[in-house]
Amino acid sequence: MTKRPWNCFLAIAVAGVLSFASGEKSGTSKKPVIIPAQSALSDAWTEGLGYFKHGDYEKSIECFNRVIAANPRDSQAYFNLGQAYYELNDDKAALKSFSAEIEVNPKDEAPYFSRGILYMRMGRNDSAVADFSAATRLKPNDTHAFFNRGLSCYALGLFQNAINDFTFCIANDPRDTKAFYNRGRAYERLDMNDKALEDYNAALTNGFTDFDVHMALGLLYTKMDKDSNAAREYAKAAHLVRDNASAHANLGNAYAFLGQNDKALAEYNYAVFYDSADADAYYDRGLLYDKQGKADLALADLTKAIALDSHSAKAYFHRGIVYAKRHQQEQAITDFNRAIELSPTDAECYLDRGLAYVDVRENRKAADDLNMFLKYYGKNDRKAENFREVIKKIGYKPEY
Repeated sequence: MTKRPWNCFLAIAVAGVLSFASGEKSGTSKKPVIIPAQSALSDAWTEGLGYFKHGDYEKSIECFNRVIAANPRDSQAYFNLGQAYYELNDDKAALKSFSAEIEVNPKDEAPYFSRGILYMRMGRNDSAVADFSAATRLKPNDTHAFFNRGLSCYALGLFQNAINDFTFCIANDPRDTKAFYNRGRAYERLDMNDKALEDYNAALTNGFTDFDVHMALGLLYTKMDKDSNAAREYAKAAHLVRDNASAHANLGNAYAFLGQNDKALAEYNYAVFYDSADADAYYDRGLLYDKQGKADLALADLTKAIALDSHSAKAYFHRGIVYAKRHQQEQAITDFNRAIELSPTDAECYLDRGLAYVDVRENRKAADDLNMFLKYYGKNDRKAENFREVIKKIGYKPEY
């Protein structure tokens, strides 16, 4: 069965970026700055802020550009201008505006923070880390900067750095559920599964009854081979977001690992109903049908999985197995050929193609494939010895 990941880190990181002017913890607390302006330009300030509030960012930009034209060193106007460009997804102009404010007023942490959020959206996480670090130096207790720097470090694979930043947030607010959750993600990436488990549960204990946390817990329990616990968490996730195909497919996998095939089939059916383009859901259901001896249904699902993802080596491989069980060796070999093209070091692909060649008495090809199996299998156990014997029985010498 497919143990599919769920990118719950990204779900929160993107939510943080989109809440740029909302004041939410996961993103930024910075709003357009309301500061009395020179009397001659007070109307432009007032109008610019009003337009921003009502979502008319183009007119807001016009107003703040008028302020800047009159006073090119008005740092707050640059900041508000950058906010408006950000809302319009004009990253280049927003970057120019925030950078201009930093040049005019390098002692203000707000533009560093805002530019860091912008860099996150642009995928420039190294630059985001630099800006959030500047913000923390200027405002050492700004947990928003530490939190978002943690997200950027996570994206860069700097998991211990991310843990340090989320730990700072938790120390300042022991009920910071999103910090617990994201620190758990970082611990998991370092294979510190017990600590990850503690943090995910801490997030739930503090009231973060969230789809992403239950999915993360399910995946962690799956990795720890605790399938009953995984099923419980996936079921909670599926209950929270009923039309999420991944939650149902993962729940189906957990039930399949537990031998509860009827429940597994029901969840796979939900998965393909909610996402008819989910190749993995068809693949997983195809495996279950094969396990139940329903070859026609298995072939139909595996063929659908291949149609949706023509680079799925596992789908070609398992469809080849189903064909081989039906003694349709020509079709099986064709699928094994494609699986090996896509995954040329997969020992099991060579093994099953080799056995198919044995069945059609192409012993030279069979011996070559079985030797490739031994090469990539890399173990010297009973299974390897059995297939060395097969190579000998068809008249050839084992090479590994």
